[in-house]
Amino acid sequence: MVSLPIALPQRFAGLGVLLLGLSWSFGVLLARHDVVAASGVPPAQAFGYIAAGGVGAVAASWFGVGAVLFAMTRLLRARAPFWSVLWALAGALPPLWIAAPAAALVVAGSGGVALTSVVALAGAACLVLAARGLAEVAGLSQARAAACLGLTVIFCASVMSLS
Repeated sequence: MVSLPIALPQRFAGLGVLLLGLSWSFGVLLARHDVVAASGVPPAQAFGYIAAGGVGAVAASWFGVGAVLFAMTRLLRARAPFWSVLWALAGALPPLWIAAPAAALVVAGSGGVALTSVVALAGAACLVLAARGLAEVAGLSQARAAACLGLTVIFCASVMSLS
């Protein structure tokens, strides 16, 4: 029997962003260990620098994607508060805690098909959790919540393709 993933409760959702930033930073450190060793910076100090950047980038991305998701919920006539949408999105991040280091290794060219599969499965689980959380806080059906997420992904992908 397969059980569906469970989102973080709202009071712990902020930890999702922090832990995602730290796991991404750990993956970057693993993927670029040769560069860190050649720099002469002690590994613990290098991880501190990488973690500060990783957590900051993840927090900024979470806020930006959350703002777009909030706009898409408004487009589909839902009236969820902004922070509720952000916390629902943050509560869906636990599957990405595993995928973030794998994604960093794949981006660096160190990952294979297995790591790419882990990233894809964790991404799908994150989308399922985000749709559930959004449906709950916005009072939407699962289909409309999934439509909000789809519109958000399309918008974010189109913005990313411009650069």
